Amino acid sequence: MGRAIFLIFIVLILIIIMVPSMLFISNQNDRVIMKNNLNLAAKVLINAVDKQVINMDELGEGYIKSIDYEIRVDRDRLLSEFYEVLFENVLEKSWYEEIKRDIKAKIIVYNDRFYICDNLDRWSPPYYFIDKYNGEPLYLNTMTDTACYYDDLGDKVSSDISFFGISNAEKEDLIINKLNEQIVKYVMNEFKEGINIKIYNPHKPDGAYKAEYSRFNVLDGLTFFVVYVENDVKSVFDNEIKLSNYQIAGYTLEDY
Repeated sequence: MGRAIFLIFIVLILIIIMVPSMLFISNQNDRVIMKNNLNLAAKVLINAVDKQVINMDELGEGYIKSIDYEIRVDRDRLLSEFYEVLFENVLEKSWYEEIKRDIKAKIIVYNDRFYICDNLDRWSPPYYFIDKYNGEPLYLNTMTDTACYYDDLGDKVSSDISFFGISNAEKEDLIINKLNEQIVKYVMNEFKEGINIKIYNPHKPDGAYKAEYSRFNVLDGLTFFVVYVENDVKSVFDNEIKLSNYQIAGYTLEDY
């Protein structure tokens, strides 16, 4: 009798240990599948690009003063095709709707600015990569080592970033911080402490930095990426286990 009780006790201990472990393994597998699906869907970016088109709508709205447009992304088409490819890979409407709900932000990054689309598919006005020079906006660009500002006469003045006391690594950090500063506003309900997307800065040679940060780099060209957040609570023996999925997935068209 004592041996039987002991065996039952051992089995219960194993179950208590194994069930949460299996849930975490399943959660990790879900993360891999989800990231693959989102990365694949983000590749529709190429279909939404019109080369050598000036975005007259934004010029008319007064958003732009400093940047010469070279390309334009049809944002409505981008979202439509992104969701279409995502659904084709999921093939289950209820799961697709859950995924769509949990994509908290969709971001397009140009070389001089970015846009954020919330989970209700509402696009923000452009956020420019801006620093300050003599109290005035200094416009940065991911693809060049020059920056520009406008003088008192409204004339555009460009110079190498070194003239403004900015190194390449500092410029990349300014741009990365600007992205994180705005994106965090879209996920604050899920992460009260905020999030910090580890966007790779290629001008930092530190080995520990390279080991910690992924090769995700939105600074290589025109980029479309999404922030997917899923907080799932599982009940195991009257105890709640919180399984969080936090995914960054996207696609970059280099040299755009």
